[in-house]
Order: sequence, then structure tokens, then C-alpha cells
Amino acid sequence: MTEPRDETDDKESIVGLLKTAATAAVASSVHGRVQRRQQARWAAQDQSAAGVPAPAPPAQYATPAQPQQTYADSTPAPPAGASDRLAQLKQLGELLSAGLLTTAEFEQEKARILSV
Repeated sequence: MTEPRDETDDKESIVGLLKTAATAAVASSVHGRVQRRQQARWAAQDQSAAGVPAPAPPAQYATPAQPQQTYADSTPAPPAGASDRLAQLKQLGELLSAGLLTTAEFEQEKARILSV
């Protein structure tokens, strides 16, 4: 004769299966990330061996940029020549491209440079 199954045994079995499934999912995810990172590293080594510069690391592994502190300048900038203005605008554009300035900060500084 078979014994009647207890509900607690069923619940324990289900919990055990869920724990195993969760562990397998985490392990699979970690394995995939490690594999992608290794492939990128090997590709960079192959490129450096061939003399080709390596691409920048993905954003998730790059070091975050430090936030730039801005201070209000109460004194106006001295008048600058056209070549100085051009150099300032070029540098300002590079800061915007690098993500060190917001668009609003860029526009504010550009207006200040052009108004002088």
C-alpha cells in the first residue's frame, strides 16, 4: 500500500526545486558575463598584438566620471580676441563631448564667451 502524501512534503519539494532553479539561473547569468568579459579581453589582446588600438571598455566597466563642481563667477571674463574665443569654444565642445558638462552648462558658457 502507498502512504498518503503530506502537503508539507509537496511544499518542501517545490521550495527545493525553486531554490535549485534560482541557483542555476544566477550561475548561468554569471557565467555569461564572465565569458563576454573574457572574450572582450582576448579580442583586445589580439588587437594589441596586431598593432591595432584596443576599443574602450563597455560603459558598465568604465570608471564613472567625477561630477564637476561649478562656481558662479561674479566677475566678467576679460575681452578675448577671435582666436581665443574659438579656442574656448573648441575646449567647451570637447568638455560637452566628454560628458563633463551638461547641455545647459554648455549653452550658458557659450553665450558668455560669445557675448564678450
